[in-house]
Amino acid sequence: GILYRKSKKRRLKKRFKRLMVLLVILLVIGFFASPLSRVNQLSVSGNHYLTSEAILQAAGVSPADVTLLVNTDQLEEKLKSSSFILDCQVSKGLFNGVTISVTERPVIAYEQTENGLVIVDDVGNYMTVDGSYLQEVIDQPRLLSFEHDERFSQFCKNFSQLDSSVRSMMSDITYAPEDPYDMERIQINMNDGKVFYARIDEMLSGLKYYNQIMT
Repeated sequence: GILYRKSKKRRLKKRFKRLMVLLVILLVIGFFASPLSRVNQLSVSGNHYLTSEAILQAAGVSPADVTLLVNTDQLEEKLKSSSFILDCQVSKGLFNGVTISVTERPVIAYEQTENGLVIVDDVGNYMTVDGSYLQEVIDQPRLLSFEHDERFSQFCKNFSQLDSSVRSMMSDITYAPEDPYDMERIQINMNDGKVFYARIDEMLSGLKYYNQIMT
């Protein structure tokens, strides 16, 4: 009788442990399947030209995601490799909220195309925005006849290193190559009517010279 009772107790303990494990598994499954596990609030700040929707799409996060599985480091890497984002911070709150704070790259020029107003940043990214932003970028030079290629990106990187006070004195910059002899030539029209010619690949070496003649 004693051995039988001990054996019965062991069986009951094993059954109880199995039930507890099963209960924990069901609770975990239920939690991850419930809205309680999901991102219930997405907050974006610091953006001006970029829409919050575009930033969330670039980050690849949505309310359908499980908060515990959201990797903030991965989201930051994705965003930092996106157009017009210079820096960002992503954090998770106590109540399943995800907060994204971004710093946009500086706008150095703009284009007016048949598709609307296009803004250009310091590394050659470009984006069509609402025409109401023209009043904000009108002090930057307008770009004409450029192709959005590697030469365009190099121009933007070089041009962004000019003093902002000098850039604001330019009204138009036209890509004006002398095919096939000089594919780097640009024409710079100043606000006071003066016209200068420069080469994209020599803008860095001639930086001080440009600053002197344009001020």
